[in-house]
Amino acid sequence: MMETRSWRGGAARLGLMGLAVVVLSSSATAQNRPTFLTGGGGNDKIQPDLIFRTGPAFTDSTTRFFPQVNETVGQKRIMPTHRGIDLPGGGSTDSSGLGSADGDSEANTDARFPGMNFSGSWPPDPDIAVGPDHVVQVVNGGVAIFKKDGTKVFQQRDTNSGFWGGMGAGGFIFDPKCAYDPISKRFYVLELDVGFSAETSHYLLAISDDSDPTGSWHKYRIENEYSSGSDYWVDYPSLAFNRDAIVLAGNLFGYSGGASGTYVHVLEKAPLLSGSSGQVSTFHRPEFTMKFGKQQDASTDVLYAATMNSRSSMGIYAIENLTTTPVMSVTSV
Repeated sequence: MMETRSWRGGAARLGLMGLAVVVLSSSATAQNRPTFLTGGGGNDKIQPDLIFRTGPAFTDSTTRFFPQVNETVGQKRIMPTHRGIDLPGGGSTDSSGLGSADGDSEANTDARFPGMNFSGSWPPDPDIAVGPDHVVQVVNGGVAIFKKDGTKVFQQRDTNSGFWGGMGAGGFIFDPKCAYDPISKRFYVLELDVGFSAETSHYLLAISDDSDPTGSWHKYRIENEYSSGSDYWVDYPSLAFNRDAIVLAGNLFGYSGGASGTYVHVLEKAPLLSGSSGQVSTFHRPEFTMKFGKQQDASTDVLYAATMNSRSSMGIYAIENLTTTPVMSVTSV
């Protein structure tokens, strides 16, 4: 859905380059002493780059699909590639040499029930979420729901005429994620929607209206603001939550090449659970691949994440004040 912008932070997007260092403890040993990074202007918290609001959700139901289980195989899609881009802190996006088994064989598993068959898309990028009575599975090419006895009760293509129909999604839809939130008792499904010709980039986020995913879902199409006039799109998303917020994060790549770190969206959780408009606060960091933890304890009011700063250090992030104006702090370990 469309968003309305309500406030823009005073700091420039890339205004985090001049970072001050605060020594937390003079008695700490060198290998254990954290380095606390502060925002520009002497502030000890990094302020949001941008704050805006989503539009209200497009509320949809799995019951509108006929047949409920559609196992149509689509055309194999060509996944976006951006190999060989040098990343901040060293390293490259080229992972072509990773993932080999070095002669080891796969272990035999005791399968409970089969998931989706080949969807026509490569790589499959599977993910899974387990609730009280159902299992949600996503791959590039499809979304499926199972009862825990293995009965498949729903499967549709993840296209603008399938699961994401009615959202206005018209680009390349890929990189699915899903999760079950035991605090709010909801399922989440996330994918990316990129239009390479039009240079548009959006998150597609669906939230079930209760713990039963075979019913209504509140669906949002949230703009990656960097896609408007800045020539960047989001890839490799992270989906997480705590009691107060839902967080979406992804790597930024240029439509014509290059890269620009991680872009984080912190979503006000409560209104989204009912399909209402919610606040979105964004942070741009120079590090790549920031992965957030799913906080399943209802007493936790902070979001945590980690990333690689360099080949010898990692960054630990904390985002606080989630129900007002979120702020981020970073510790280098």
